[in-house]
Amino acid sequence: GKKCVLKGPFTDPWNRNSSEESISTIETSELGVIRPGTPIKCHGLKRATHLNGKLGEIRSIDSTTGRYRVHFEDKSLKPAAVKLENLLI
Repeated sequence: GKKCVLKGPFTDPWNRNSSEESISTIETSELGVIRPGTPIKCHGLKRATHLNGKLGEIRSIDSTTGRYRVHFEDKSLKPAAVKLENLLI
């Protein structure tokens, strides 16, 4: 399956409890649906490399492509459709 990178500290439901910030990779099937308003950071983009490291939030998901519609803090950036594996949550 596909994987997703999470940046914490973590608490349940992933049983990765930690008071320190850390990064963990999990199967996307463990994650479930990410809701609109979830803050994210883009990473690992190959075609839109200028968006790597940019902060934003999820506004919606396209159920046909499985990509998340991301609006960025930097208002000079246009919203983008991003795969789950390219989002740090």
